[in-house]
Amino acid sequence: MRPRIAETLKEFGYTGTVEDFRQAIADIKAADYSDFTDEGLIVTRDEAGEFCAKVRKRQGAPRLTRPFILTALIGIRKNKPRRKPQTA
Repeated sequence: MRPRIAETLKEFGYTGTVEDFRQAIADIKAADYSDFTDEGLIVTRDEAGEFCAKVRKRQGAPRLTRPFILTALIGIRKNKPRRKPQTA
């Protein structure tokens, strides 16, 4: 069984909440990389590296790995609450 994200964050030395971590990722993506799709950002070498460095610096967790951060970026989009269809 895969470890929960909160446990993994603690292993990497992050002391904040999972929600704070996800919000920081979303904020950095929106502010600095809004012209990239999530997938487009992930497959770029330089921009993905810069993005991960910004996340590490902002969160004060230099041990966070690039795969973990980029997977979390995709996870944010995949786990957004879905709108319920409007019925007339």
